[in-house]
Order: sequence, then structure tokens, then C-alpha cells
Amino acid sequence: AVTEVAQPETFNVVADTASPVRPEDRQALAEFQQKVAKLYRALSGSINTANDTRTRLRAIKRALTETPTADVKLAKTADELEVQVNEFLRIARGDQVLAQRNENVPASINERVQNIMSGERQAIQRPTRTHMDNYTIAAEEFAGELAKLRKIVDIDLRDLEKKMEDAGAPWTPGRLPEWKE
Repeated sequence: AVTEVAQPETFNVVADTASPVRPEDRQALAEFQQKVAKLYRALSGSINTANDTRTRLRAIKRALTETPTADVKLAKTADELEVQVNEFLRIARGDQVLAQRNENVPASINERVQNIMSGERQAIQRPTRTHMDNYTIAAEEFAGELAKLRKIVDIDLRDLEKKMEDAGAPWTPGRLPEWKE
């Protein structure tokens, strides 16, 4: 049961007067936070896509070992695609193998974006120059890496799966089999 406890109250929200914020600074902050949010959405989606693609490639490699009519070049292609996906993941989220060994690793795209988000989460001033520079670096790196991942997923993987279908390979996740009577 829902019981109304009190009547609605009106109130005014005002900025902290101890550190005055100009409207243009507030606008710049909001615009920057929206840009970072868009980058984060695309980055996290591409990392998940890369992880899914890696899982698909593992299944493809298993299926190819069970397909005697498959050209041996298909397995080599699957291996090459897996290397490329792993390289994307290394650049996007960092070298996890080196990090586990307490080695210094360069900042990944994801690390840069996470640092910006944590620093800007409760900000009330313009974004810092460091955050804007990190955004520029992350966005430029990501644009190039996303294009590579898109080619792997949209072109190379589909081509490999088509050749597997032609060879009569067992079904693999993400691939709709063809059937004719």
C-alpha cells in the first residue's frame, strides 16, 4: 500500500557561492561529459563485441578440426583473426598479462576514459586540460581500432563463416546455417 505522507514542496537549487560557476563553464562541462559518455558507450560495446568474436573464433577453430573437407587455410585464417581480436583487446583495455606480472603498461583507451569519468563525475568547473587531452588521445586511438574491429567482424569473419558453410562445417555460434533439400 502506498500512503501519502506529506504534500509536495517547492524549492530552488542554487550553485555553491563559495566557488562561483559561470554558465558557459557549466555548459562546457555538460558537453564534455556527453562526449565522454558517447565514447564510453562505443568503447564498452566494442570490447564486448571483441570478446564475443573471440568466443566465436574458438568455436570456429573447433568446428574446423571436425570438418575433413575444410581447407587448412581456413584454420589459419581463424588463427589470424583471433590474433587481431586479441590485439584490439590489448589496446582497448590494456595488456592484462603484463599487468598481472606487475609490469608497467601504457595507458589503454579504456583506462583513459575511466580516468576521465571518475575525475569529471562530480565536477562543477570546466573539464581540465588533462582530461580533454586524454579524451583526444582515447578518441583518436579508438577510431582507428574500431575500424579494424569492424573489418574483422563485418567482413573477415563473415567470409570465413561462408567458406565454412560451403565446406559443410558444423554449426558455430553466430552463424545461421543454410539448408536446401
